[in-house]
Amino acid sequence: PGGASPEQRHTERMVDIAQVLSMLAPQPEGVQGLTSAEGGGVHWTAAAAGNSRSQHSQNPSVASELLVSSALRMQWPRDRRRVGTADASATCREAAEALQEAATQLLNAVSTLDSVA
Repeated sequence: PGGASPEQRHTERMVDIAQVLSMLAPQPEGVQGLTSAEGGGVHWTAAAAGNSRSQHSQNPSVASELLVSSALRMQWPRDRRRVGTADASATCREAAEALQEAATQLLNAVSTLDSVA
């Protein structure tokens, strides 16, 4: 984190890419999110009442999982296995933007193909 003080960096939760990717998979009922774990890591916590993920959420397709994993791996800092949650969030945002750009390009191709069909 660029402007974070040494104290802020020390207290920031750290995650690795596997933990971030595991957030994409549907979690068991009653799982809410991440909290601090011993040693500065994070782990899944039980959901507060009425705050759990929808039981009707759809599982991502294999193609979607591969695209997301690839986009995230392309953006993840190569020199660090674990990053703070703020950096992980920014990295996820960059990966999402890359996927949105790719989707826009594909949809433009669809429009072009449909117009000549």
